[in-house]
Amino acid sequence: MKKFLIVWLAFSFGYIAHDVINKTISPAHADVAGLDSYDLRFDKDFKQAVKYIVHAETAEMDSKISNLQNEVSFITRNLNDLDRNVTYLDGKVTNLENKMTYLSVQN
Repeated sequence: MKKFLIVWLAFSFGYIAHDVINKTISPAHADVAGLDSYDLRFDKDFKQAVKYIVHAETAEMDSKISNLQNEVSFITRNLNDLDRNVTYLDGKVTNLENKMTYLSVQN
């Protein structure tokens, strides 16, 4: 059960990360004000605008990644708690089975 939940968690995390990356990074088309990609590489205003946008998007992606990491940590803690509870309950079931066996032998 625990392995299934871990695999499911890994799959879900990969699926979300894939969506975040594909929605925030799109292909570039360099044709601004009649300038091609070569001209834009040397345009100071264009460079400054790109740096500003990249910085803003990077900060947003960092925030999203941090939120995902927090969610993964929360889920991992819950899985660990669940695993401890299952182990505890398994012990209780075994104890009850032993008592039932003992009582049936006594009768």
